Amino acid sequence: MAPALIVLRGLGLGDLLTAVPALRALRRAHPEHRIVLAMPASLAGLVPLIDAVDEFSTGTGPIRACWKSASGKSSTPRASCWR
Repeated sequence: MAPALIVLRGLGLGDLLTAVPALRALRRAHPEHRIVLAMPASLAGLVPLIDAVDEFSTGTGPIRACWKSASGKSSTPRASCWR
């Protein structure tokens, strides 16, 4: 499995929109990595539009593995939780 870059999120739409150029730059700089975005579930429908994120996590608190691929299909987590 490809190495992952975990991107921690802001809390709102504006945070996500301002992060798009940085996410796309990460994709160009690290094409061999999976880019995982930790974000609120309410923004999940926008992830496919970014065209730079492979997976997202909508975990809260200590982020538990709540992985989804950008297409919305379940994916096997690399770890049971992040600490």
